Amino acid sequence: GLKTKVSQQDQQYKDLAETMEVLLSHLTMGTFLVSAQGQMLLSSRSLPHYFPDVDGDISSLDDLKRMDIRNLVHQAFDQKTRLKQEVSGFHEGDLILEVTAVPVFSPTQSVEAVLVLLYDLTTIRTYEKLNLAFVSNASHELRTPVTSIKGFAETIKGMSAEEEALKDDFLDIIYKESLRLEHIVEHLLTLSKAQQMPIQWTTLSLAEFVQDLTQSLQPQLKKKDLQLKVQVPDDVTLVSDSQLLSQILLNLLSNAIRYTEQGGKIEVKTQKVNEGIKISVSDTGIGISQLEQDRIFERFYRVNKGRSRQTGGTGLGLAIVKELSQLLGGQVTVTSQLGRGSCFTIFLPNQSFAQD
Repeated sequence: GLKTKVSQQDQQYKDLAETMEVLLSHLTMGTFLVSAQGQMLLSSRSLPHYFPDVDGDISSLDDLKRMDIRNLVHQAFDQKTRLKQEVSGFHEGDLILEVTAVPVFSPTQSVEAVLVLLYDLTTIRTYEKLNLAFVSNASHELRTPVTSIKGFAETIKGMSAEEEALKDDFLDIIYKESLRLEHIVEHLLTLSKAQQMPIQWTTLSLAEFVQDLTQSLQPQLKKKDLQLKVQVPDDVTLVSDSQLLSQILLNLLSNAIRYTEQGGKIEVKTQKVNEGIKISVSDTGIGISQLEQDRIFERFYRVNKGRSRQTGGTGLGLAIVKELSQLLGGQVTVTSQLGRGSCFTIFLPNQSFAQD
C-alpha cells in the first residue's frame, strides 16, 4: 500500500515536472527555476535571448553574468517573499529587464527553489527616452519664438509717443517669429500624421512637376543670387503621390537655399534605376561633417544651430523627408563634404503596381 502510494506520488511529480517543462519551453518571456543550491531545474527556450553574453548552456545561477539578477534571486531565498524589480545591468548593451522572483516553498515552509520571470523592457524604455527627448526639444523650439513675441509685444505696449517710429520694426520681428512658430507647428503636425496619411498614387511627368515646384522658390533664389539648374528629361514619369513628393522636394530645396552662400549653385537631377527613380538635390553650400551625417535625419537635430534658427529652420525638415520617403516605399541618403556642399538623393520605387 505505502510503496504504491509513494511511487504514485513520484509519478505525479514526474508528470508535473514534464508539464512544467513543456509550458516553460513555449513561453516567450524568459523563465527559469533555480534550486537553493543554485542549479537550474527548468528554463524556457527563450532564456539565451536574455543573456546574450553567456556562451554555452545555462545550467546554474552562476552562469548568468548579470549580478543584479543573481542578487535578486538570493534576496528571494533569504526574505522568503515575492520580489519584483526593474534592472538595467552594469554594462553597455545590457537589456533592461523586469525581473520577478517567486519563492517555491517545501512542505516544511523552507524555500527550496525560486521561479524567475524575465520581461524585456528595452524597446519600451528606448521609445520612452526618444519621446521624452522629442517633447523636451519641441518645448524648447516653441519657447524661443514665443519668448521673442512676448518680449517685443510688451515693449510696444510700454512705448511712448516719441518711440512710435520703432513700432513697425518690432511688429516685423513679431510677424517673422509668428511665421516661424507656424512652421514648427506645421512640421510637427506633418510628422505626427505621417503614418496615417492616405496615399494618392498618380502618374507624374517629373520635368513638369519639378519646374512647377521651383517656381515658388524664385524669390528666395533671387534674394541670394543663387543659380538653380534642373536636369530632368521630359520623358521621365513616376507613379507616386504628388503632395508627399512636393513636400519632400520643397524641404530639400529650402535646405539647399538656406545653407548655400550668396551666388552659389543648386542642382536637381533625376536618374532612372532598376524599378524606380533617383532624384538628387545638390548644392555648393557649407556641407556637413562625416560625424553629423548619421544624425541629420533625427528630429530637431541641427548642423549649425544658431544659423538654422536665424534663417527660419525648424530642425524638422530632414526628419519629414526621411519619414515621407519611407511612406512612399523609398529612402533618402546624403553625401557631403565640409565647405564643398551636399547632395541628398531620394530613391523612389515606381509604384505602377499600385494602379492595377
